[in-house]
Amino acid sequence: WLPQVDPAKDPVLHRRLIIWRNCFVSSAVDNVPEIYNLKNRLQRRIAEFEYEFEGRKALRSELQKIQRTDRDRSRRHRAWLATAPLAAANRDDLRRLIALRNRKARNLGFRDYVDLVLKLQEIEESWLRTTLHHLAETCRPLYAATVASLAARIGISCMAPWDVSF
Repeated sequence: WLPQVDPAKDPVLHRRLIIWRNCFVSSAVDNVPEIYNLKNRLQRRIAEFEYEFEGRKALRSELQKIQRTDRDRSRRHRAWLATAPLAAANRDDLRRLIALRNRKARNLGFRDYVDLVLKLQEIEESWLRTTLHHLAETCRPLYAATVASLAARIGISCMAPWDVSF
C-alpha cells in the first residue's frame, strides 16, 4: 500500500503506513520462533536466577542493598562478585541471540540487527555516534570530578564498580 499513497496528498496516511511497515519488519525478527523462545528463556533465567553469597542463597535486591549501604568495602566487593555467575549463565544464549538477530536482519536487507533497529526507529547512525561522542566528551570532566568526590567522601583513593552504588 505504501507505494500507492502520495505523501504530498495524504501525509498522515503515508506516515501511518511507514510506521506499520516498520512494526511488521521488526516483528519479522522478534517473532521468529527460535529468537522469541531464546529471548524468553534469557528473561526467565534472569528473573529466576539464584545468587549465592556468603554460603547461602541471596536475592538480587539483597546484593544491591549491600552494595548501596554496607560500609565494609570487601563485603560490597563480594556482593558485586556474586552477580557474575548470572553473566556466565547467559553468555552462550546471549551470543546465540545476537547471531540469530543479525542473520535475520541481514536476510531482510540490513547490515545487522543494530542497523535494523536504528533504521526502523528512524535514527541516523552517524548522528547517534556524533551525539554520543559529544555527550561523552562534554560529560567526562564532570564525571571525573564526581568520581573523585565520591571516592574522597567514602575515604578511598580509587573507585571500583562495587563502590559506585555506595
